[in-house]
Amino acid sequence: MDGNENHTLLVARSNSTFVAKIGSSMLVVNEMTQSRILRVASKVSLTKPMYRDDIFYSGSLLRLPQYANNVNKVMTSTEWTAAVSSVPPGTTGEDEFDSAGGGACCSPGILKKMLDVSLLVSPTFLLLSISGFFTMLGLFVPFIYLKGVATESVGLTVSIATMLVSIIGIANTTGRVVAGYIADRPEINVLFLNNASVTIIGVATALVPFLNSFNALVAFACVFGLAMAFYASLRSILLVELLGLEKLTNAFGLTLLFQGIASILGTPLAGFLYEATGAYHIPFWVAGSFIIFSGVMCYPLNCVKRWEDDRNKKKDKAENNQA
Repeated sequence: MDGNENHTLLVARSNSTFVAKIGSSMLVVNEMTQSRILRVASKVSLTKPMYRDDIFYSGSLLRLPQYANNVNKVMTSTEWTAAVSSVPPGTTGEDEFDSAGGGACCSPGILKKMLDVSLLVSPTFLLLSISGFFTMLGLFVPFIYLKGVATESVGLTVSIATMLVSIIGIANTTGRVVAGYIADRPEINVLFLNNASVTIIGVATALVPFLNSFNALVAFACVFGLAMAFYASLRSILLVELLGLEKLTNAFGLTLLFQGIASILGTPLAGFLYEATGAYHIPFWVAGSFIIFSGVMCYPLNCVKRWEDDRNKKKDKAENNQA
């Protein structure tokens, strides 16, 4: 049956697309317009990483509308792939094939999707990105200077002071398991967890200069590691809830760009403050202030998102009326 090039076999269907097999080829079709989105040589081409909107998603599928809307029916892996695949514009025909007969390794449509800067006009995304920038300005300060605080201010030995960074790592590893379990529950407010974790990180960092014992520093290391685990684990989930799964790849990349720049600047800034003052309290206070500020910035995100959604709906309605 499959050898007949003229026979079409429906192999998968999602809310807006279906996948049909025509001979040895696969065809992805828009169900609303009946127009072809992509012709590929096999199912493998459908699972190329840059075609998957959920490639960076680390949360439960139950939080995704694409999955939750179909939770009462059994979805095959091909159906789920069709539901979460977003074929970039320009990736439409046989001219996209490579010499081996598969899909192109890097089509113009994929590059356009990767380098899309349209998200920079979104107030929701900008607020989240600026918040992430300030978080990363201060996040690595404890990793670099906590040992110095423990030895110079508290009087601990170098070997004992080094253990504090290890405790942060252990707490972070444990916290990611806990964060994953909590965040997988659909009723959990991920934005609240993010805001709380960032605020806790900032407050804990700012309090380091006031800690004067090994037990107090161990308590800080545990709290800091746990809160950082929640912050790191929730990023992709938060991006999906605020911007949608289809924008995750683009948003994740741009967010990492902001955070990477901040990571490069943050530790040298703390070093400059230490050299200028000769004490560790100023770098920790500045780092903590940056992180607390970044957490406060995220508190109105839900309101900003609602305002942006309403604005976009009014804009679309006005454009439809003009048309």
